[in-house]
Amino acid sequence: MKIIIKKEEIHEYIFVISYAIYIMVLILSTTFYLVRIPHYRVILALCATIVMADEILFSKYSIRSILLMALVIVMGIIEVGADTKVEMLTLVFVYCARDKNFDRLFKATLYIDIFMLLFVIVSAEVGIIPNFVYHSARGVRHYLGFRYALNAPAIVFNVIALYTVIPETKKKAASFLFLFLANIGVYVMTRSRLSFFLSILLMVWSIFISVFGENSFKKISVLLIPSYIASCLVSFYFASLYYKANELTFIRILNQLSDNRIKYAANSLKRYGVNLFGNDKIHWVGRGLNEYGRVTRGVYNYVDNIYVRVGQRYGLVFLGVAIMLATLLMAYYWRKQKYVYVIVLALIAFHGLIDNLIFYLHYNTFLLLIIVPFFDRTTANVKESATDKIAVNM
Repeated sequence: MKIIIKKEEIHEYIFVISYAIYIMVLILSTTFYLVRIPHYRVILALCATIVMADEILFSKYSIRSILLMALVIVMGIIEVGADTKVEMLTLVFVYCARDKNFDRLFKATLYIDIFMLLFVIVSAEVGIIPNFVYHSARGVRHYLGFRYALNAPAIVFNVIALYTVIPETKKKAASFLFLFLANIGVYVMTRSRLSFFLSILLMVWSIFISVFGENSFKKISVLLIPSYIASCLVSFYFASLYYKANELTFIRILNQLSDNRIKYAANSLKRYGVNLFGNDKIHWVGRGLNEYGRVTRGVYNYVDNIYVRVGQRYGLVFLGVAIMLATLLMAYYWRKQKYVYVIVLALIAFHGLIDNLIFYLHYNTFLLLIIVPFFDRTTANVKESATDKIAVNM
């Protein structure tokens, strides 16, 4: 018996396996399992190297794909200069994912995220790894085996977002119930109020889309296309108004509702400023723990707002390019009449106002889509020939 295997499928399997290991190790690196994988960056680099080697040796290129590679390399150099080498590896996966089957990739990520979330929480509950507890003004916050209270809620949000866009003929009520209960359970344990409400909003949108269909949201979704631009401008504008808070009651109210996020963004901008190409000397102190459960010493000044954070760390050029790519991606999906993607990406944009974790691939799978609108599928997807298949004799 002879089995014919397409080369594209081999490349897809290489990517998916490397990507799955990459995501699982990244998630483990945010937990107390980190102490058991001290060389996790080597594993991450190996996964990225395998994917990139497969890309270089076997992929076909157009002028556009070469230009996109150059853009990714430049952004990677900026990230390395800002001492964030792991994020540079993520750009490798972003580039190499441009021609992959995202429905399959998203479904695989959905199962990986659910498995890893349950694995970490169960490990913490049975005592394999610590379950750090923090007493705040809002009550007791359990880290659930992670090194920061917002890590688990961020994964839940990503799972709900993935479930929303994965095509199914009919969303099952049992799945919605499971996600709803998981969101409530994680909220009760972590007290991550803002992430909880955004996840609920995303679920409501998902139900509406399931009931009324995507086309019902065409007019609403077109208004959401500039979400990243608006969120960025609002972030810097509100931060600039913070020191006028005595006269501006609404800024004080928003700051309190956002757990002082406007205050910390304003303080960081005042202290470090912002420039075109970033600042690698910025030192933010948060409530995250190291692998041994120790809190970072210093006065709390952590900036959760992704727009201010990226603008300061990587510079306005990097921030501007990232927002342009995200906006073009939303316009691309609106033209393709995939309005559910526009809505999900808009909620991710708003999520960035209160949580910087959307900058990381293991909390925001949709980063893989960022250069999809520019991919020259006509040039890259050449006609299949005999050399594009491998015969396996059984």
